[in-house]
Amino acid sequence: MILFAFHLSVLAAAGPYDETANATQNIKSALAEAKAKKKLVLIQFGTNRCADCLALDKGLKAGKLSRFVDSHFVVVHVDVGDSDRNMDIVQSIGNPIAKGMPAVVVTRAAARLLSLPMPGSLPRRERTAKG
Repeated sequence: MILFAFHLSVLAAAGPYDETANATQNIKSALAEAKAKKKLVLIQFGTNRCADCLALDKGLKAGKLSRFVDSHFVVVHVDVGDSDRNMDIVQSIGNPIAKGMPAVVVTRAAARLLSLPMPGSLPRRERTAKG
């Protein structure tokens, strides 16, 4: 049990979702970069303790999909913890994590919402491993 908790803490520290990041600033920077590069912004909501969140991130960075994502999107990760972090951002765009994580929002540089979470998401409690 202690080894499992240690493993989760190592994953949390090394994952794509930075608990200490200023998500608002990261989104603003991504919007500016996307405007300059004529791309869309892909915002991934999740946490490093969520296996599906990590799998989505890994999948977006693999093979042909990676090249497509790099060509068309500026990607930003927003850590939501146990639905207790960056909730102001989550609520301001319609609560994309309401049905679970991971959730993805795609927007233009003008910050107009284009899509919400993937349908069929499992509730967060089933996707998040707790330490």
